Amino acid sequence: MFSLISTIGLVLLLGLLAFLFIRDRITEAVAPDQEGRGGKPGSPSIFVAVKKYYFWLLGISIFMSLTSWLFFYSYAGYQYFLVYPNGTKSAVTTEGIKFAPFASVQEWNKNIDIKTVAKNPEHATDFNSEEGISELEGIMNPIDLRFIDQVTGTMNVTTRFEIPVDHEQFIKFAVKYRNITNLVHNTLIPTISEQAKNTGFMFSAQDYISGAAQSFKQTFEEQLENGAYVVLKEERRDTIYEEIVQKGPRHIKEVQTSYTVQKVMDPKTHKPLVVPNEISLSGIKVSQVIVDNVIPDPEYQARLKEQKSESAKRQLEQQKIATAKIAQLRVVAEGEQRKAEERVTQEVEQVKTLIPFETEREKEKAKLAAAQIARDRAAIEAQTLLIMQRAQADANKLKVLAGLTPQERAYWKYRSDSVISANLSKIQWPGVYFDGASGGKSAGMIESLIGAEMAKQMLNRARDTNP
Repeated sequence: MFSLISTIGLVLLLGLLAFLFIRDRITEAVAPDQEGRGGKPGSPSIFVAVKKYYFWLLGISIFMSLTSWLFFYSYAGYQYFLVYPNGTKSAVTTEGIKFAPFASVQEWNKNIDIKTVAKNPEHATDFNSEEGISELEGIMNPIDLRFIDQVTGTMNVTTRFEIPVDHEQFIKFAVKYRNITNLVHNTLIPTISEQAKNTGFMFSAQDYISGAAQSFKQTFEEQLENGAYVVLKEERRDTIYEEIVQKGPRHIKEVQTSYTVQKVMDPKTHKPLVVPNEISLSGIKVSQVIVDNVIPDPEYQARLKEQKSESAKRQLEQQKIATAKIAQLRVVAEGEQRKAEERVTQEVEQVKTLIPFETEREKEKAKLAAAQIARDRAAIEAQTLLIMQRAQADANKLKVLAGLTPQERAYWKYRSDSVISANLSKIQWPGVYFDGASGGKSAGMIESLIGAEMAKQMLNRARDTNP
């Protein structure tokens, strides 16, 4: 736009300068003679008007011719590095018309796209067209990889980078790389290739095919943005022997070698150690990484295809074996089911036979338990009575030892006298008495002794009865 204005201004300026040289001749050619003949009506008024506004037109033309050196238009998606005649440097990162008098303006893309273009048309994507390739800032060949298990392959990626937007950092960046072509071909493309090869060294082809593609892509992006990981490679060998035979030694069938890669951790930060690359040191941001595809070596693909075929056959045979085993288990299960049904039938009959006996046995157990309870109750009652009698005897002994009170002695003396008197009144004395009148004094003494002895016995019996 400013170039067109400058061109128009330059043409106008040249026209005004030419007007200075030809205005006198044109005036004489178009002016009338002394007799009033000749000339073109109205022509002198045009030149008079031009002469009147000559300096204004001259200033406008000069300004228009200098617009391309005074202004420039900042487009979206770009930022600009300016160098003024006095050596001052500045940066423009916003859109619109900018005033930069006589400054050298260098245009930089804010986003730099780099993509690999497949050599083989079979692996080319729809984006690998002339229209799509023309929009890229960088084009590179597919990257040659070598996995840790020594399998080779090629890798196609699409990447996008963002250059620094900070003015001071961008000025240093622009001075360092000079132009975008130098940045793309001497820094970005070699770094992409190097980090892709480092990432391939950390994985095996079998792991990538088996599902580690996402981890591969993430590791590649991290190394591209932060730097290469410091890793340690470990090798392991697994020996596979042939099938065991009855006689003879076992022979080695195959020795499988596997590799693992471990990241070296920083003992202070406990984070992986990295070696910074040019991208991370220059403040460039990795905004997009797409691994389009990784194509292993054709020989490895053929070997892998053969392994898949053998694996499919092996799986088919295993399925047949599993089906036969299932059929065998079904027959066994059916037999077990019939055995179980017969066992249940026999057990039911056995239960029917045993139930009456079990019932009688339970009744006898109940009777025995009732007899046992009655016996225990009688034993407890007898033991209780014995304890009560012993207690009564002990109480009586204590009473005897303690003696009777005066009131109790008087009561028992009174009662004994009453009993003796009652018993004496009931005695049947002999009808023949021997007294002095009937035969002498000796018969009266015998009766007196017998009566005294009987009274003594009755008194002792009364005491034993009522202690």
